Amino acid sequence: MQLQLKYLFCKILATWLCMKPMRSRLPKVDRHSNGVAINNVCSKSCDRAEHEPSLEETTDNDPVKKLLARICDLLEAQDESRKQQAYESEKDEKIMNEWHLAAAVLDRICAIGFAIIFAVGTITFITIIARHRN
Repeated sequence: MQLQLKYLFCKILATWLCMKPMRSRLPKVDRHSNGVAINNVCSKSCDRAEHEPSLEETTDNDPVKKLLARICDLLEAQDESRKQQAYESEKDEKIMNEWHLAAAVLDRICAIGFAIIFAVGTITFITIIARHRN
């Protein structure tokens, strides 16, 4: 039932009343730009499978490498969180725009109905007064 009403208001009536869907008010978020940058930084600075450190390197740089690995993991988690938030925001905005379009269609139908009823009522009132005076 909800899909039928959505189709009726957003497709059929909106087209019939020459109404267009509202454009997004928020700028489009490029979800891939941050991910590529973070993945490139992480792959260059702390690629774990790139090489096996020697015994001397392990003792000197082991805390630094662990810290870099944790930073990369945190950056990747932050990137995934941003992607998820952007996806949810786009999804919510799409639903909100559909509701705006449905409300605008309903508003236009009510305005047309009011105008017709007002015009018919005015003509009827004038006709009754004109007949009564004669």
